[in-house]
Formats: sequence, structure tokens, C-alpha cells
Amino acid sequence: MWVLFALAASVLNAFYYLSIQNAKINANVFMVYRGFMVVLFLLPILVFFPARFSPNFYLMSVLQGCIVAYTDYLSFRVNKNYGSETVSSITPLSVIIVFVAWCFINPATFLKYLDNPIKSLCIVASLLGVVWALLNYRKTPLTKKAFLLLIPVLILSSTISILNKLIMSYSGENPVLCACWRVLILSSIIGVVHFYIYTKKKLPIRALFELKNIQKGCVLILLLTVLVLKSLAMLYTLNPAYVSCIVYLTAVWIMVLSYQFNTLKFKRQHRQSSKKYEIVFIVSVIALILLTR
Repeated sequence: MWVLFALAASVLNAFYYLSIQNAKINANVFMVYRGFMVVLFLLPILVFFPARFSPNFYLMSVLQGCIVAYTDYLSFRVNKNYGSETVSSITPLSVIIVFVAWCFINPATFLKYLDNPIKSLCIVASLLGVVWALLNYRKTPLTKKAFLLLIPVLILSSTISILNKLIMSYSGENPVLCACWRVLILSSIIGVVHFYIYTKKKLPIRALFELKNIQKGCVLILLLTVLVLKSLAMLYTLNPAYVSCIVYLTAVWIMVLSYQFNTLKFKRQHRQSSKKYEIVFIVSVIALILLTR
């Protein structure tokens, strides 16, 4: 079941990124909307479904929101100096961190791997195949300084995935409700933090209420759906690293959709050099799905 949720999240994530690209919304306005707009979508519904979860659920949800907001800040800082491709070319390493860390956090998972060592080694090989393909796909130059700045981003990104899995363990008989409340808490914190940053930059408040920006911000309904689907996938998967790998298929769907609608063009040389990595990536993901059924 987790595969279906993760695949759906990856497809909708592709539509989300392409929609944001086409909307061309101001980056500062978008970051505020990323938090508050999602809250506005959820609040009218969740007000009729009060949450009754363990206190740990709320503590971890708040912690996750703070970590996401801080990770955004670190990523923006690296983006400003080295470009977004540098960040995206190294973040796949978080898959390995999540996989190993979860084995320590939940020893029962590690024991299951020991029950079938050959199959487990194949799973590890498929994870490494995904990471290798993604790291080599763009061939983005990476300096030692940029990598050192990205280490905290890698660790925090891994922590976010692990917390997502832990938070969903409190879902009980209401996994969808749990996922929605998690997203509400997460988005509230993100909205507050980015609104504070927005005001510190002394940017115009009226821009947040302009009709054209609000209309463009409605594409965040896709992000909301992606976050809920990803949480449900985390609930049912053995290891949160699996979900991260499947969600990385977003890059493939973006490629397919971009070629279909002629919204993205690549140099022929780049296309030739990247093709083998695409094949390795897709084969590794398929192997992972088959091995973890």
C-alpha cells in the first residue's frame, strides 16, 4: 500500500513543481503562502475533526515544523551562493542516512533484514543505485565548502523523514486525520517563520493580499495533497528511506511532462549523457518496489 501512496505523491509533486514554475509567483510571497495557504485549506475541514492524539504527536509535529523552517533557511543560504542545482545534486545522500538511522531507531527493522540477508542486500543495492544515479545525473560541480555547508541540510532532511514516520505511528484508526493534522501544525510553523522573515526584509504586506498572488497560491493545494500522501506512505512502509526513493521519481515525471508539453528543453549532449543515469534510477526504483512488496 505504501508504494501506491508514494507513487501518487511523486506524480502530484511533479505537477506541483511545474505549476509553481508556470505561475512565476514571487519567491518571498510564495514562502509565506507555503505555510499559511495550506493552513487555510485545512482549517475549515479540521475544525470539525478535533485531534485526540498522544502528546508526543504534537511535540514531534512542532519539532518537525521548526526543523523544516530552519532547513529552508540553510538551503536558501547555499542556493544564494552556489545555486539550487548544487543543493539538489547532494540531497539524495539523505536516503542512506535515513535507511541506516531507522535501523538503529527501530531495531525490529534491522532484525527483519537479518531474516533474509540476500534480499536485504539487494534492497541496499537498489537504494545505492537510486542515490548513485541521482548524484551523477546533473554532474553539478561541488566544492568542498559547499558540501560542508550542506551537511547540516542532509542531516536535518533525514531527521524530517524519520520524524514523519514516527509521527504517523500515533495515527491509530485515523491515519488520514493524523496526516492532515501533522501538515496543519507543520505549515503553521513554516508560515509564522517565513512571515517573520518577510517582515524583517520590509517587503510590502499588501502583496500577500493581492488577488493575482492568491490565485497563483492556490496551486499549493497540490503540495497539501503531496504531504498527506507522503505521510500515509511513511505509515505503511518498513523503512522511511523507501518512500524518499519513490518520491524522487518526481524528477522523471517532470521530464516526461516537460517533453510532452514542450516546457523544458535540454541540450542534446546533456540528454545523451544523462540517459544512462535515468535508466539506472528507474531500474533501481522498480527493483526496490518489487523487493519490498
